[in-house]
Amino acid sequence: MDNFTKFNTGRPYFNVNTILDFAPLTEPQKVHLTKVYTTLALSALVTFLSVVINGPWALLHPLFGVLSVLGSLFYIIFTKTSRNDSNYKRLVALLFFSLGLGITYRNYVLQAFAFNPEIVTTALMGSIGIFGSFSLASLFMKTRTAMYLGALIFSLSNYIMMVNFANYFFRSKFVNNVTLILGLFLFVGYIAFDTQMVLKEVKNGNEDYIYHAMMLYYDLFALFLELLIYLMEKEKSKSKKDKN
Repeated sequence: MDNFTKFNTGRPYFNVNTILDFAPLTEPQKVHLTKVYTTLALSALVTFLSVVINGPWALLHPLFGVLSVLGSLFYIIFTKTSRNDSNYKRLVALLFFSLGLGITYRNYVLQAFAFNPEIVTTALMGSIGIFGSFSLASLFMKTRTAMYLGALIFSLSNYIMMVNFANYFFRSKFVNNVTLILGLFLFVGYIAFDTQMVLKEVKNGNEDYIYHAMMLYYDLFALFLELLIYLMEKEKSKSKKDKN
């Protein structure tokens, strides 16, 4: 029995298939996406707990989190296999990936929460809502549309990188705000594009749900972080105006 099936036994409170039944998907794609989204939810839970619980990882330097993320990333990429014992190891690696994200950005999230708790809750609920909406919307997207979207987001990525590099020297507040907003649109595009790529790979026989869950979870976390930074900058500007 597949390790995911063992993990997902019992009657769930929320059935992903209820939503997937409305999408024009094949049965293998529905089964695969159910695995992906459930594994993604588990990853999000690990990151959430690593931030809110003051465990042993709270004493670790953020660099340890970065190394954990990179190590887990390379392990998952280079150990693609269908054997159950290896899948268990790759699932553990994914959890370390999620834990690493929590360790890396824990201090920043807690600082934002201390500054204004509403910033964190708004960023969290907003990113979940945006991710769910665009990930599900992409299930109905045509392949050609996905190709155009891919070209657009890669071009936008290059543009943001160049502008950020130039702004490193000019230090323009306006440019920084613009790139933050463009970054939000960029990660939304990645969510839709990567969901389409998952469907395409499943159609071609690639059922590596652990890698696909990691890819989509990183999109979700990056969107949350970008939204948190944007709201934090906006709140700081508002506080400065109130003081003046």
